[in-house]
Amino acid sequence: MIFVIVSYKKDADRPDTVTDVSHLGAPFIADVLGMDVDRLTDVYVITEDHVRQLSPHVDMSFDLATHDYHLEVQAD
Repeated sequence: MIFVIVSYKKDADRPDTVTDVSHLGAPFIADVLGMDVDRLTDVYVITEDHVRQLSPHVDMSFDLATHDYHLEVQAD
């Protein structure tokens, strides 16, 4: 599986950035999202709580005031 965080400026239809976070691994991402690894199959809204957990592990900055973030699970 490939995991990416997609950033959208508020009210935009197209992504602003796409960041591959596959290096975090499915178990870590599932833990952040509060679900079992075998249920990672969709697109998930990144919340403030998720940002606190993800920020130390990814090379990107989050600004929830200006952007919406989604974690997408893609087939490799």
